[in-house]
Amino acid sequence: MALLNSLEQRFGKFAIPNLTFHWVLAQAAVFVFSLSKLEIARHFVFKPTLVQEGEVWRVVTFLLSPPIWPLNISIISLLLLAIAWYMLWFMGRRMEETWGDFRYNAFVLTAWLLTIAFSFLSPSSIYGNSFIISLIFLAFAFTFPDFQLMLFFVLPVKIKWLGILTWIIYGLIFIITPAWSERLMIIAISVTFILFFQTELRNLLAAMRK
Repeated sequence: MALLNSLEQRFGKFAIPNLTFHWVLAQAAVFVFSLSKLEIARHFVFKPTLVQEGEVWRVVTFLLSPPIWPLNISIISLLLLAIAWYMLWFMGRRMEETWGDFRYNAFVLTAWLLTIAFSFLSPSSIYGNSFIISLIFLAFAFTFPDFQLMLFFVLPVKIKWLGILTWIIYGLIFIITPAWSERLMIIAISVTFILFFQTELRNLLAAMRK
């Protein structure tokens, strides 16, 4: 993408190396801090109406919510949280290595900005970071389609099928959900995905037509 290359030449020095590692570390710190005060979780959600009332920090802090915020602390919930963090770090790190720090930073930044922009179309809704995190998974699945995951630690499955399944689920949610907030988040990550994978998507469509 020519525009992205031009931006990297001008602003590449501002890219944050190992962004995913720092992101996971910040989420872990927020989670540990919340153990002493569970109601802190409500300060790490994004609600546009609260931002309009002056709680501007929410446009950033919602990114620091753990991918899973257990209601009850148990061995199983902590294990699931650790797995979610590991997968986020692993996939994000692979994308950083493949794209370079600047493009990956721009990818996450675009998803974040579009999430914020679209959320103000339904300002009374509450938003989290789950769609942005899922976008990293979808990017990884598209870039490394033959990577195998052990589903339920037993069943090997190529990640491309999980990526396709995720898009199908998002498509169904978009059609049947009464909540516009979910539709808006699906639009935000879809636009981000198309922007950053436009060349690959064109090549894929061209190959499918042959």
